[in-house]
Amino acid sequence: MTHRDYVSIDAEPHGSRMQMGRRSRTGIAAQLRLFVLSLVIIAVVSPVSSAATTFDVAYGAILKLLHQQVYRYQGRAYLEGNAQSPCAYAYLEQPRINAQADRLTLASLFVGRAALEVSGECLGTDEARFWAHISGVPRYENGMIVLTDATISVPENVYSEVIRNYFQTSLAPLLRYPLLSEVRQQIIELSAQTPYRLELVALDVPSIILDTHQMRITIDATLRIH
Repeated sequence: MTHRDYVSIDAEPHGSRMQMGRRSRTGIAAQLRLFVLSLVIIAVVSPVSSAATTFDVAYGAILKLLHQQVYRYQGRAYLEGNAQSPCAYAYLEQPRINAQADRLTLASLFVGRAALEVSGECLGTDEARFWAHISGVPRYENGMIVLTDATISVPENVYSEVIRNYFQTSLAPLLRYPLLSEVRQQIIELSAQTPYRLELVALDVPSIILDTHQMRITIDATLRIH
């Protein structure tokens, strides 16, 4: 939905609007629940309620999620081999997130070796170590907060294609948040606790601002009560 859609709905005669302050609660799901609850409270008085709020999503929270889902093996994400492969392996570790202007960057240290194990010794190339980066511009598209205009930066060597494939197929899909479905889920759960049927009329994200330590997401939403 576009911002224009939101404005036209908000202009209905019985609509009311409320500007909420930033929430500092841990977990965006809890923040969304409070936001939707405020819409429900307004909607009890007015058939159509609109509200806006800004959520702070700390980069540390994103890194924690990545450690749980990606860097699961002693802080490593294995592309090839495993911890029991002493001579042939490839993995990413030490993930870091930073922002420059409107681009969010995830950097990981790549460690790899392609050697043969002979009589308990590794014969072949030495271990390679270098930083790999994936960056993009966070935007709200099709109900999701995603990284657009994504670029992958790695030194050109024998591992380049492996890293690019991993970033594109395994890592990039995790760097997105299903905002629309999460808001709808909160509405469904709250509807079950009230005598009303709640309908999400519009949802828009007019701005996503990257700070030094966090991402600030501003949400506009309109709710109708039946």
